[in-house]
Amino acid sequence: MLKKKVIILSLLFLLIFVYICHLAGFKNEIFLILKPKSVQIYPNWLNNYSNFNVQNKILILIYTEKFNWKIWHAYPFPDYSTSCGCNFQGCQLTYDKNLFNQSQVVIFNAKDLPPHSLLEQLERKKTKQQLFIYYTKENPINVQNFNTSKQFFNLFSTYRLDSDIRIPYRYHFSKQSFYNNVNLAKNKTKQIAWVVSNCGQLRDKLVSKLQEYGVNIYVAGACSQLYKHRFHCYKRNCNSELKKFKFYFAAENHLCKDYITEKYWYNALNAETIPIVLGGANYFDSRLAIPNSFIDATKFATVKDLANFIKNVDNDDKKFNDFFTWKKHWELSNEKKGCSYYMCNLCQQLHAGINKKISEFAFTADDCKTKEDYFNKWVEFI
Repeated sequence: MLKKKVIILSLLFLLIFVYICHLAGFKNEIFLILKPKSVQIYPNWLNNYSNFNVQNKILILIYTEKFNWKIWHAYPFPDYSTSCGCNFQGCQLTYDKNLFNQSQVVIFNAKDLPPHSLLEQLERKKTKQQLFIYYTKENPINVQNFNTSKQFFNLFSTYRLDSDIRIPYRYHFSKQSFYNNVNLAKNKTKQIAWVVSNCGQLRDKLVSKLQEYGVNIYVAGACSQLYKHRFHCYKRNCNSELKKFKFYFAAENHLCKDYITEKYWYNALNAETIPIVLGGANYFDSRLAIPNSFIDATKFATVKDLANFIKNVDNDDKKFNDFFTWKKHWELSNEKKGCSYYMCNLCQQLHAGINKKISEFAFTADDCKTKEDYFNKWVEFI
């Protein structure tokens, strides 16, 4: 009986407490206490600000350096024009840490995160609705600080499809337009190009196997001394060299979920070579890559079958050119200086309101292990 009275009195006090807080204007705080912790929502969060920046723009502060760049080379200007086909007019970019308290969004590059103690200090200074973004285009094997630092962040910007604000290595857009069918194989005299500076990775096994089956691979970069066939590739004229090849070995250093880098997006497609891809992403997902623009190595039963297919395409101009019919339906972003699709996308989503799911965003080496285990078995299969 006494226990029942205690429960009733406790509920009564709780109801009185909630009512008093409601009268005092703490309705939102009570909601935050009582709502489930599994989901944290920012619905149209901008509407809750009372002190806007000049012209009601969202102030985005890039707090960290990026690989020793104090001003990130992709985002060099405080304001962007609409020249790249998207709109940054509602936001303003700054690198001035003195504006921390005035900023609504703070971006941290994962490879250059401040020490844990400084992150704690910044979190204490943070306003209730200020958003901290964890930003990285690196795969989880190259970013070791995620699990120890994720507690400080509200949003995640990575290459993964399930990121809050995704950062693909390149944006691609569907279109319907005229494409002049030309023979792109006409002036190409060599088979496969590969620019590589990180030696001793899984992809080296595939190169060795392909060479055993009579495929010619020419290598540039720091690892080229390990190979018989080499070519010179300098930053400014590498594209002109790559145009001499029919294929480009677009193999990632780690086979991680959704991970497709510049090897496919720039090295291969800019030179109008066919990417031979080796990665952990589903390249057949049109959100991740352009359909019918590549040869996916591990989709063949054996490396010998892959080698035969490459030689077959090499000897048939029609089959080669079929890999470029995508130009009728897709176009690639051209992120020239002062134009960033990521920043435009971030700005637009911030203004629209972001629903952030705190569903244990996993960014670990497990993203890569499954595909790498499969590759090791596949590459040895005859």
